[in-house]
Amino acid sequence: MLCALTKWLISRREDTGKILPSWAEGHLRRCPCCLEFARRVSSWREQSADLRSFDQADIARSRRILSRPAAGEELQRGTAQGRKRIPAAAFAVVFAAVMLGVIWLALPRTPALPSLDRIIDPEKVSALREEIATVESPLRQEMDGLEQKLDAAISFLISRLDPGLGQVKEKSLS
Repeated sequence: MLCALTKWLISRREDTGKILPSWAEGHLRRCPCCLEFARRVSSWREQSADLRSFDQADIARSRRILSRPAAGEELQRGTAQGRKRIPAAAFAVVFAAVMLGVIWLALPRTPALPSLDRIIDPEKVSALREEIATVESPLRQEMDGLEQKLDAAISFLISRLDPGLGQVKEKSLS
């Protein structure tokens, strides 16, 4: 932590010209890593001073010349780049199509449910409904009869256990 802070202060000193605090100078004398960093930073300043000595106009002029293509080279470069891009794009499209086909073939398929019209004949369905209705009607009658008998049994039990309650129940029923 102390080395990182000292290195930051050394870098700041080189950029802004501020002096190092006394504790950072003491650390710089004791730490060989920070001392090496300070030496490298000072050599960077010397190297950048050498680079600044070049005429800025010469540098800008050479950059323009180097970046400008020759007259016929521009057309050739554009078509060559276009030729390189087209096969790459075509390859990407073909690759994507092949991968989608492989995925589509690898996915499990559930068989489609057969239509109910093919399995069940509508005439058989109507006949089945009629049979259910004929069976249901006696069942309904039996259930109604059982409910009446159950009500009568409950009334009888209530009248036997508490005679006053049975009379109230009979009055409320009538």
